[in-house]
Amino acid sequence: MSILSFTNQALFTGETDIDGFDVDTFSNGLTVDQQQSALLFNGNLSLESTLLRPASGTFDGGKYTMDINQGYDGKVFAIIDKNRRSTQFTYNSAVVSQTFGPTTNDSVGPEMRRLYTLGYI
Repeated sequence: MSILSFTNQALFTGETDIDGFDVDTFSNGLTVDQQQSALLFNGNLSLESTLLRPASGTFDGGKYTMDINQGYDGKVFAIIDKNRRSTQFTYNSAVVSQTFGPTTNDSVGPEMRRLYTLGYI
């Protein structure tokens, strides 16, 4: 996949309705370090339906679980860890287990853009 920039993010600490969008993250089974990983996405209320679907995948040795609105079917999401390594996946609402891509440095979220603007990275 290519380098992508995302507008929304949520840590895997059990956040719900992230930034007002119908996307939830869960911390079940993740270590404290893995909970610092973030789900990156481009929220769009006009895509959302009334149905949330469970989704999960393995990255960085942990199984990441989330609920994502069915309206985001076919949209690209990413998970980024505290070391800025990431994996991208195209959300498939028909299955729980998502197909994650390789681990790369190809995802940029709002936190990384903020740190770059402040000169930290």
